[in-house]
This record gives sequence, structure tokens and C-alpha cells, in this order.
Amino acid sequence: MTVVQAMVLGAVQGIAEFLPISGSAHLVLVPWLLGWQIQPNPASALNILGEMGALVAVVGFFWTDLRGLVRAGVLSLINRSLEDPQARLAWQVALAALPATLASLVLQQTLRESLSSPRTLGGFLLATGAFLFLADLIGRPSRSLLQAGWRDAIFMGVAQAIGLLPGVSRCGVTMATGTLTGLSRPTAARFSILMAVPILLEAGIVGARGLASLPDLASDLMLGAAGFVAAAVVGFFVIGWLLRYLTTHSLRVFALYCGVLGSITVLLSFVR
Repeated sequence: MTVVQAMVLGAVQGIAEFLPISGSAHLVLVPWLLGWQIQPNPASALNILGEMGALVAVVGFFWTDLRGLVRAGVLSLINRSLEDPQARLAWQVALAALPATLASLVLQQTLRESLSSPRTLGGFLLATGAFLFLADLIGRPSRSLLQAGWRDAIFMGVAQAIGLLPGVSRCGVTMATGTLTGLSRPTAARFSILMAVPILLEAGIVGARGLASLPDLASDLMLGAAGFVAAAVVGFFVIGWLLRYLTTHSLRVFALYCGVLGSITVLLSFVR
């Protein structure tokens, strides 16, 4: 892997991690479609540091929101009260993050091994596209972030756990689920990204423990660092663009994209 390839894949992660098009699928399919021969160890370092870069993008963009939610959550424990809407939102985000965090810990190795099949990724991309289209077709999005309820948190939390499947867009299924429960599209996107913070943090911590075992650590870290910077910078701007886009547009363009890419991937998997 070259530094340029690492930066391209880091940028891809920064884009696909937050758009409803599946980051896990793109990190496998982009090298596969372009014919890049990437060794497992540099790829592991890039994936780990790329996720850390995505986490930095979220924290940087939502710094004020996250600081307010943490403060409100702590005060709610001290006061033993959830009357503050910010405190309720903080605990709803925590509740929504719980299923995927637990599922990731239990199924981490199985999920990693299943990412090797482009045909599987293509099939799940098709399923993601279909779900996005269905949610956009029948959803009635209208409620704001502070109007989110415990039911929204539970449904979106289960959806995020399902989003760990290879080729399923975590952001896509959570955003679509949020619109189905009545949240506005920008609200569903904001909630979806906020509830990803714990799982991105967990992935970074768990992954960092495996970095030390890489035989060519210095070289792999250099490539991973290039991906980290690209994912953080690109991800920051993609988050802002997505929230603006969804104020006036639907999810259908992402549904179409997933459908087209999934179809191409499945067809090519039979040819190659």
C-alpha cells in the first residue's frame, strides 16, 4: 500500500462512514474494484486509525453538543431527575448506542471475517438501498432532536446493531429507522451520528490493542496516520454537508447509489 492509496481509503472512510452508503463495504470494494493488492497488516492499521479519524471528525463537529449532553447527563445523576430535555437526550443517545456496542464486542471476529466476500457486501448494499427507499417512501418525518423519545432510541439502537453486518450502512439503517419513527431527516442523521460515538471509541480502543502486534509497526502506522488525517478532515466536512442536504432532500439518491453499487458488485463477483 502506498501513502496515496492510504489517503484515498481514509477519505473514502470519511465519506462512507457518515453517508448512508456503508463504510465497511467501501473499504473492501474500492481496492477490489481498482485492483489494488493491499496486504492485511497495513489494511488493519488503516482501518483502525481511519475509525479513530472518523471519531475525531464527529467529536470536532459536535463538540458543543457532546459537551452539553455529557454535562446534562452528569447533572441528571446528581439531581436524580430527567426533567431537562438535554439530560433525556443524553441518556437516549447512550441507550441507543448500547446494542451495537455489545454486539460489536461479542461478534467482532465473526464480522471481520465476513467482510472478505464482495458478493456478500453487494447483497447487503442492495438490502440497504431497499430499506432506505422504503423508509423514505412511507416515513412521516417531522419531530426535532429534543422531541426524540425512548422509543426512537430503542429502535435506532437495534438498527445500529443490525448495521454492523458487512455491507449494511450503519448510518443508513439508523437514519431510515429514525424517519420511520417520525424524526425529521436532519434530526435522524444527527442522532445517528451522535450515537456512533461510543462504538467508534470502542472500535478504536480494541483495535489499538492489536496494533502493537504488527510486525512492521512503524511503516504500517505511517500509512494508517495518512488515512487518519484524511478520514478526520473529510469526515468533518461530510457531516456538515449531509445535515444541510437532508434539510431539503430525501434519502432516495443514497438508496439508488447503494442499489447500483450493490448490483455491479454482485455481477462482477460472478465474473471475477
